[in-house]
Amino acid sequence: MVITRNQYMILKFLLSNQNKCSYFQLLNQTGCNKEELDAALHDLQYNMRGILRIEKKKEVVKAEIKDKEKLFALMDKKDNILDRNIKEERYNQIVNRLIRYKDKGKGYVSLERLAEDLFISRSTLIKDMSVVKHSISAYQLSIKGITKKGITINGNETNIRLFILNHFFQLYRDSQAHPVCLHNRILYLIEEIANHFMIDQHTKEIFERVIQITIIRCGFNQHILQSTAYFHSSYQEDPLLVELKAGISALVEINDYDFEFLCFPLYLGSTKRPRNEKSEVDQMLENMLDRIYTEYQFYLDKVFIDEEIKSHLSYMINRILFHMPPSVSMDEKIEANYPFAYQISKSACDVLEQKLQVHINAQEIAYLALYFQMAIQKKYNASKKFGVVRSTGRSISKLVEDRIRLMFYEGCEFIEIEESQISELNPEEINAIFTLNPIYIDSRIPIILLSNIFDSEYIAHIVNQGEQRTLLANSDIVYHKNIIEVNDRIHAYNQNIIDILANLYKQELINKEFKDVILTLDEKKFSYVSAYMPHAILKGQNKYLLSMTLYLSAKKKQQYQLICLIGIPENVRDGKEFLIVQIYDYIFDIINQFSEASQQRSDLRTVIEKLEKEGNL
Repeated sequence: MVITRNQYMILKFLLSNQNKCSYFQLLNQTGCNKEELDAALHDLQYNMRGILRIEKKKEVVKAEIKDKEKLFALMDKKDNILDRNIKEERYNQIVNRLIRYKDKGKGYVSLERLAEDLFISRSTLIKDMSVVKHSISAYQLSIKGITKKGITINGNETNIRLFILNHFFQLYRDSQAHPVCLHNRILYLIEEIANHFMIDQHTKEIFERVIQITIIRCGFNQHILQSTAYFHSSYQEDPLLVELKAGISALVEINDYDFEFLCFPLYLGSTKRPRNEKSEVDQMLENMLDRIYTEYQFYLDKVFIDEEIKSHLSYMINRILFHMPPSVSMDEKIEANYPFAYQISKSACDVLEQKLQVHINAQEIAYLALYFQMAIQKKYNASKKFGVVRSTGRSISKLVEDRIRLMFYEGCEFIEIEESQISELNPEEINAIFTLNPIYIDSRIPIILLSNIFDSEYIAHIVNQGEQRTLLANSDIVYHKNIIEVNDRIHAYNQNIIDILANLYKQELINKEFKDVILTLDEKKFSYVSAYMPHAILKGQNKYLLSMTLYLSAKKKQQYQLICLIGIPENVRDGKEFLIVQIYDYIFDIINQFSEASQQRSDLRTVIEKLEKEGNL
């Protein structure tokens, strides 16, 4: 039997006032209006026949108790008290009762019986059921109905336990005929395990609740029958956990999968790293990085990924599988402060969602974005190496070190060199050389006079320029003046793209994988696949007169990684547009110069110096 919260308050007030009080006192106590109070008194009188008799004479309400034991048992059960006006409480009661019917072997229950149990109308129950179905669907649970039998909750045991844990643990525990009371030895082990695995108070409370749920469910012979896919655990042979399993087994029979579920709170994020991470994590991480590279053409530091993000990913997957939010909750601030890291984190999480078939919340995306931001910073704050000419003296050398470390933060290495050694140094290994006096040696390494040591902007510019020169000098640049005629009056835009890629594939400039990736991305209308220039002419039917498209292969399995397609109109009448086309021609000429020097394996310094003198690099 279920009584409403208002009815509970009426009974409690009557019993505390020797079973008698005024009608107006009840109005004040319950907060009801007269109509609601009269209805509550009428329902109590009807539903508690044989237990209690309610009588109202004039403005006085009296209660006559007929079965004190049943009345107190009813009021002591929190599960029997329902506020019909709080929808969430009704939803939890519905799911709780469906689970209890299933546990007792009854399986199905009719809507009429369920509505009667919950003391609500059938129409209200039907409306509530639509919300309940949506709520439990996030846990891969569903409501199954059979004509003339009724409805039942359908889904695997792991998800039923998770829904109980995250939505109505207190209600579920208190509704049991014999609520679980953990004895002192188990409570002691919980405390020891929490200290051993360094979990916080909140996680320890989750751990204790999971133990209680496991004991109750296994007591109903409801066991987990298989391991949770992609769940990473490694501590089950720990002596403390072995002792805990023995203690619980003395109370109720549990299998290995039940115990694996019971331990999941220990793997949601800790200073200890799983010792036997499964190969699935490596594969998922590789897929995530491939997606980032495909969408953003961006590499991340592999060592940092293996050391930091892989460990985080193991715990992240566990939290996602068990519907546990992360401890970090700053998703909006992280998105605002680190937009690029947040964006690549979203792309990476898309891969996980497809693999795990679960929704990943914004908190997890933001948490992962913090790790990507660290990887990005590590990428751009890579260790730099500087040379200092010995003639500068020790005190000046120390000044150089202090100033440069302030500028570049991350580990900077300094070496002392002789002026005669400069021409022998590898420009790929030295970022810049500091000297007190001018050096007249032809070197590809930037040389900075100490008179500029306090000009941080100048030093950063020179160091960056040196890195760009080294990158250009070691690049294999190929320029194909490959003119492909495109007629967008005859063919649609997509067909033109297909024709262009087919032409490049035929010439063996791209491979099939690359071609398929581009076509897939183009169908999804990714902005980086087709970036129309802001100055494009949009006249008549021709909407793709002047556009630039950059393509990058997902994996290094072909000769060319970066392909630039420029569409230029056949007839350009507007003077400004004609000037833009000329600018493109000039850019192509510069690229061609690099291409020729690269193919001839000649030093690109001459091309670089020529462009620098012209002010075009």
